[in-house]
Amino acid sequence: MDKQIKGRTIKIRMNGESAADEKIIPFSSWEEQAAKESAASAEPEKDEFEWILPDEDGDIFEEDPKVLVKHTEKKKGWSFPAESHKGGQDRLFPIKQFLFTVIVAVVLGISFGFIALNVISNDDMPAAAQPSEGGGEAAGTGTGSVQNGETPPAAANKGASGKMATFVVQNGKFSSRSSADQIADEMKGKGFAAVVREEGGAYFVYGGMGFSKEETASLSKNYQTLQMEAWGGKQTEWKIAESGKAAESLQQAAEKITAASLQAISGGQPDLSKLKTASLDLKEVKEDSRLKANLSSAAALLSSSPSAPNGWKAQQMILDGLKGDK
Repeated sequence: MDKQIKGRTIKIRMNGESAADEKIIPFSSWEEQAAKESAASAEPEKDEFEWILPDEDGDIFEEDPKVLVKHTEKKKGWSFPAESHKGGQDRLFPIKQFLFTVIVAVVLGISFGFIALNVISNDDMPAAAQPSEGGGEAAGTGTGSVQNGETPPAAANKGASGKMATFVVQNGKFSSRSSADQIADEMKGKGFAAVVREEGGAYFVYGGMGFSKEETASLSKNYQTLQMEAWGGKQTEWKIAESGKAAESLQQAAEKITAASLQAISGGQPDLSKLKTASLDLKEVKEDSRLKANLSSAAALLSSSPSAPNGWKAQQMILDGLKGDK
């Protein structure tokens, strides 16, 4: 029975047809597969991938190898060196702050200087002391004004055309006449000379006069030693009744008598010969006026009793005469 089976083959027909080609399907046992796997694992692995590092200046492939990205070196901007080990602030910062402060201070100083010059500039007063125009402000208290901004000549002009130019000592400038009169009365009560004169809508208190800037500057020092505010050097003109030769004779007499009064105030001895010449000059003036009469009285007072109090009285007479002929 077994012999008959070994000689026979089994054929399978698909759709009644037999396959023309015979396919041999190899079969292996488990022992053969295990031997192959052991042989494969015994062989050393070989890493055939070659690593190529890019150059520093070469092209770089980022993410997608198809995209070529150009390598560019970043340039660092210049900066001030910082402190290496302290990690502090910039060393130049204090210098910058100092320079900025100095520049701002200079600009502000110049600006405020121009503003101050524009504010305190006054045609009647110099920049050294700005006048106070409020009522009740008096000389000697630091609130009254005593200076004039115009630069006067060294000597007053000769009298002509019914005017006489003199220098005066200014003791105050006020907006109301009552305030100026009050200061003038106080000065007279202390033995000084004083008159009130209106000029340009303001009221000035004059405490003395002379025919040169130096004379009034010296007279103003007498006030300043007594802590009274005064400034000598302002030039002003007075109207007089005389004109022509009579006005010249009147001014010549006034110059001599005024100089004698200032000498007496300073403690000196007036020149009696000049006082006598002044009296002769007054006799040549035919017109009668208050100024002529007051000059004659002042010359007589200084000739008879030259002293500091009489020097101030002579100054008061001359100022009253000039004001009366206004």
